[in-house]
Amino acid sequence: MAAVESGNVFRQAQESTRLLIQGSYVEAEAPLRAALETALAQKNAETFTIEMRLAESLIGQGKFIEAESFAHKAVLGFKRFGCDDEDLLDSHVLVAESLLGQRKYMETVEVIEGILQGLESNMRRGPEHPTTLKCKCLLAQAMKNQCKVAEAIAIAKQTRDCMDEVLVKADGLEKMGSRKLNPFERHTFQKVDAMLVKVLGQENLKPRKMSTIETAETGSTREPDTDCDLDSRLASKESLPSRQISSAP
Repeated sequence: MAAVESGNVFRQAQESTRLLIQGSYVEAEAPLRAALETALAQKNAETFTIEMRLAESLIGQGKFIEAESFAHKAVLGFKRFGCDDEDLLDSHVLVAESLLGQRKYMETVEVIEGILQGLESNMRRGPEHPTTLKCKCLLAQAMKNQCKVAEAIAIAKQTRDCMDEVLVKADGLEKMGSRKLNPFERHTFQKVDAMLVKVLGQENLKPRKMSTIETAETGSTREPDTDCDLDSRLASKESLPSRQISSAP
């Protein structure tokens, strides 16, 4: 019975991740809540990942207060895997995004300044990773709303230039038939693009004609290329036992 429930949770979480990638935040909420209800007693990496994904769904709907609560729960869960854990860092980014949505700009900056170096040095993230660039955009937005306009613009321009370089490389690789950006990466780069507009203004952004991130997100029915395109914990059930928590503190 436990194996059946675990399989159901895995399938619900997979489907919800696809919905999040498509920008279907409302549709993703119900299956995520159902998956969390089943996984909550496990208190393992799977549980914390679902909490993180639920926070994403709520942020996408503008439910920032509740999103912050679930993002904090994910932070507390992933902390036991070490301060350099990539999912812990990602959860902190969601906390920052929730705070920004609540116009808590000082708290947003504090969270980001505490994790940005960790994101840039993390082997599974790094300075060119879309989540790292998104984090920098959140910092730029928070600073702009604190009237630190010059600093905000500098961060946004640096982020824009970095993303442009990443996309040029990605476009070249895709045209050669090599690796192409997965749906999660395209979705996040689209969000970064939109965030850059808020800081720099559309008139200060160079036109981007590359097809790399032009895939429509909302309402798309495109499936991820492989399960590896899904969440790092939910994409492979075989990776979960190594991070299983036998009992909660």
